[in-house]
Amino acid sequence: MSPKRLLIVTDVPFWRASTGAEQRISSLTRTLNLELSNVKVLFLDGEHLNASKSEADLLAIANLGLNVEFRRSDQPPKSTWSRLRWRFEGIVNFMAGFFKETNRNSGDATQQLSDFHWPWASIGFRETVDEFQPDVVLIEYIKWAHLLDSLPTVQRNEITAVVDTHDLLHRRKNEFERHGHEHWLNVTRTEEAEALGRFDVVMAIQETEAAEMQRMAPDSKVIVCGHACYPDGVAPQSARTATVDIDHSAAQPLRLGILASKNAANRLAIQEFLDGFWNTNFANSDSVTLTIAGSVCESITQPSLPSVNLLGKVEEVADFYQTIDAAINPTQFGSGLKIKNVEALAHGKPLITTAHAAVGLPADSTAILVADNSMGLLNAIELLSDADFLRQSSDAALSIASKSFSARSAYAELLKHISAI
Repeated sequence: MSPKRLLIVTDVPFWRASTGAEQRISSLTRTLNLELSNVKVLFLDGEHLNASKSEADLLAIANLGLNVEFRRSDQPPKSTWSRLRWRFEGIVNFMAGFFKETNRNSGDATQQLSDFHWPWASIGFRETVDEFQPDVVLIEYIKWAHLLDSLPTVQRNEITAVVDTHDLLHRRKNEFERHGHEHWLNVTRTEEAEALGRFDVVMAIQETEAAEMQRMAPDSKVIVCGHACYPDGVAPQSARTATVDIDHSAAQPLRLGILASKNAANRLAIQEFLDGFWNTNFANSDSVTLTIAGSVCESITQPSLPSVNLLGKVEEVADFYQTIDAAINPTQFGSGLKIKNVEALAHGKPLITTAHAAVGLPADSTAILVADNSMGLLNAIELLSDADFLRQSSDAALSIASKSFSARSAYAELLKHISAI
């Protein structure tokens, strides 16, 4: 049997690994690149990402050992006919975008699935498929489902099409709106179901969403692919030494940390956590400290307190986790699997989180402390303030990461399906 050829399609600069989505795609891509002999990434480099092909980005891609092809919005197709069509459709697309931008003043700031029907992307995708001849095409997000329509029927039928969903997007959109925030994609359940139904295999990131996706796309095979925190099979040094430096003698404070992007779910939850819980109980504490890192710091309003440190963006995630004893995730809405939760466990950090954010995680009361109110948060912090319990929690966190979020367990079903093609 000849080796399988896999084409991964995305517009997310995953090699930066600075957001949950980037980390998810980076982990998946690195694992598949190790497990399969012929993997190629088609990166759709639109106008909003044209600066992404920097020297730093190319170095990061080279360090990952990946074969990445950039297709830019200003890159002409190779055939004469496709080039003429590309120029014509580009003019049409520009005019449509101009009128859409004019109408955004009415309040329509989110995107529709139709906004991703970029002519240049379809042409580039088809040309890459013709050249690479993949057995499997794995597309990141349903927003690119329409790319499959650019292939002739005979060619499409010879390819196994897979979509990595990340989230149940119509549910996520509804939750954002219910909390008074816009979601990046305005999609209905019907639209999402139609997009999912175009694929042979649908990758859900956790069990509850997989069941709903199977109902939405009954003719597709829905599998669960979680997140691999050790895509190369090796825990980071900060994880392997996580329990060595725990010493709370001599009034060493418990160091809590939050690492998050600036999406609405994070911004709202962290601000409410600070205003409603932290500033009431630990504003001037010398026994517990809190470090907040990531782009979410740009939108946090917080008085200068000795117990709180707004660190901002971090270059190396591992460096951040070496400065804290336990992680907190107070988010109350969204969907999918919270990658930051998995990341914290992977670095040997016990986790205090809400019931909502714990969905998709194993039930473990030692490493994962679920708290949805002030009493629960105070109890969790009190437990972790004990050095012996903190050490046990750190060990339990590493155990969960190695068992539930290894590449072998996270991507087993996907690799099984690819090998059976």
